[in-house]
Amino acid sequence: MNILKYFKSRPPLSQKAVRIIMALLGVTLCSISVGVFKLAVLGTDPFTCFVSGFSVLTGLSFGNIYTILSVVMMAVILLIDRRKMSLATFFNIFCAGYIAQFTMHLLGPLFHNAALWLRIAGMIFGIVVTCFAASIYFTADLGVSTYDAVSLILGERTPIPFKFCRILTDLICVATGWLLMARDTIGVGTIITALFMGPLIEFFNVHVSRPFLFEREWSHMTMRPAKQDDPA
Repeated sequence: MNILKYFKSRPPLSQKAVRIIMALLGVTLCSISVGVFKLAVLGTDPFTCFVSGFSVLTGLSFGNIYTILSVVMMAVILLIDRRKMSLATFFNIFCAGYIAQFTMHLLGPLFHNAALWLRIAGMIFGIVVTCFAASIYFTADLGVSTYDAVSLILGERTPIPFKFCRILTDLICVATGWLLMARDTIGVGTIITALFMGPLIEFFNVHVSRPFLFEREWSHMTMRPAKQDDPA
């Protein structure tokens, strides 16, 4: 059987199913990119720096400490605004750290004593894929990570605009990672992430994620057969 014809002949997925796939795919890609980002050793995103600091402090693996910190943050967030928690949140809490850890284990030999060009390529991959993944994961609108929820709640419940709340939480994470000796996670990649992650996510929102999901929803609505009046 022709595979292409087989998939074309199948009924389209429901919008809920598409959103679930987007959310899970986004979290998975984001986790993989975090693993590559760390292997490049040119700086990582602020929350990865934060988690790495506690990993150094406790001696626990990245995956274990990511899950522990996320559960602690989730417990606090559930008391404040449980609307931020949904399917993608729990997938992020219990799977993201381990996916990143598995990626580092799998690709570690490739980046061992790697040339600078490969490390730069890994950093660029980490930044671009993280932003793309965040875009499809946010657009799916099935919950946010515990870290994202912190700045969102601060933006909603204080007079400080969200973008400044995010800068504040990012600075706290980087400072904590630095103090806890996770200094190999701070570098040019951290600065680039802080400056360009927002605009790049918005680029993918406008040109990829929203058009895919919302045009598909519109197409799905217009494909429904019109209701005809019964003949007299």
